[in-house]
Amino acid sequence: MEDFKKVHSHFIKFGLQNTQFALSKLLEFCVTNPYGDLSYALSIFNTAQDPNHIMYNMIIRGYSLSESPNLAIDFYERMLFSGNQPNSYTLPFILKSCGKIMDTQMGKMIHGHVFKVGLMCDVYVHASLINMYAQNGEMDDARLVFDKISQRDVVSFTALINGYAWPSNKLPRGKTVFKNHLLKINGMDGPVL
Repeated sequence: MEDFKKVHSHFIKFGLQNTQFALSKLLEFCVTNPYGDLSYALSIFNTAQDPNHIMYNMIIRGYSLSESPNLAIDFYERMLFSGNQPNSYTLPFILKSCGKIMDTQMGKMIHGHVFKVGLMCDVYVHASLINMYAQNGEMDDARLVFDKISQRDVVSFTALINGYAWPSNKLPRGKTVFKNHLLKINGMDGPVL
């Protein structure tokens, strides 16, 4: 991290501290690198004059993967108040946070945002919605999201099957979904009971 801080000081020395692209790359290192530092990323973020959605996404990602996923949701709200809109990169991390903190109500509000910003066709957003509902024990809602997907793929099937495999959920229903998926792949229609 010491070498990284030297690079950051060079950014400041050469006047790049207000370049959004440069700052987003610094944030990316702090958030995604095993040697990164989320608190340092936050200090970089707080110096930005007008953070863009990429910068918000980096901080949201960092917090969603941290021990404090509720702070990802706080940053999401801050992002919305700043006028930046969520995208297909933002929402999976926010939904992951809702699942980690077991906040179904917030997850349902985010689900509404998915409709509002027009990302109901995004495969990763679908999978994240299914995962969030499943982590909160809401398998009926997870299944409802799954059933409304027009083009189901391996990502959505895996999310639903994993949801049924959660300890508090119903593994036998997961096996049924898996068997039905295999039949469909092999060109045979009809449910497995």
